[in-house]
Amino acid sequence: MNTRPLILALFSLAACRKDAPETAATPPAPEPGSREWRIQNARSAAPPMISAGSMVAMIRDTTMAIDTIERGDSANHWVCFVDDPNTTHNDPVCADDQAMRWFAAWVRREPPRLTGMGVAYALQGGAVASDTDPFDMTPDSSGFLLDGPSIYILMPNAASYAGLPTTRQSGRPWVRYAGTPYAYIVVPAGGR
Repeated sequence: MNTRPLILALFSLAACRKDAPETAATPPAPEPGSREWRIQNARSAAPPMISAGSMVAMIRDTTMAIDTIERGDSANHWVCFVDDPNTTHNDPVCADDQAMRWFAAWVRREPPRLTGMGVAYALQGGAVASDTDPFDMTPDSSGFLLDGPSIYILMPNAASYAGLPTTRQSGRPWVRYAGTPYAYIVVPAGGR
């Protein structure tokens, strides 16, 4: 078999081949603490279909006032919060309107009055000082209690939590702040 024509054809193709386009360099990550970094960090708490277009906010120090960083799309009713610098873990969270009602009641130390189920995403994980006292902000000597990536489910009445585990369950849902008006279900969402 005469392979000369095949070899010539391959050389001709190689000579005509355009160089492969260079891959675009990955843009540098935003400077930590910058507006862009805060938006990216906050929106990393939920899937893009939830967080894209969400309002981005941060909680101001111990006053718990909310500062808006990005207004968001009016059709998207989610609010994504930047990592809380007072904890030892990257813990941004995205909350729907019912979860925001829960948060507002918690800030005022009033019982939440939800009109439906609330959902909050914490896909970077979370950190709390206590699983039983919703107002304990200072961890004991063992440090903050860390959640892996999670989804938080907030129900409008305490009876919804009846029969569910009230202590941390590895890889299984459980109720945080059980027996208080601030109870919610922690649903592990994979990861650690």
